[in-house]
Amino acid sequence: MTEKTKQTSRRKGRGREARLKDRANSSNSNAIWPGIEGGLYQPLTARDVEKVHQAALTIVEQTGIADATEELLDLVLPR
Repeated sequence: MTEKTKQTSRRKGRGREARLKDRANSSNSNAIWPGIEGGLYQPLTARDVEKVHQAALTIVEQTGIADATEELLDLVLPR
């Protein structure tokens, strides 16, 4: 005696690939909209950038670096 079993698919709806394709083809972007200028984001002030730069030079001065390039030596060694 053979019994026919009905297989049901676990997939429902359109699936992940279709959603990703729709999202990629969508022209509606929440990140950019008309009238907004780019390039104005400045997370650090000029003073903060200088503080980071000085901290990096201090680290190099105190710990050193193997096989330093000429450019690095020009930056960190006194003239």
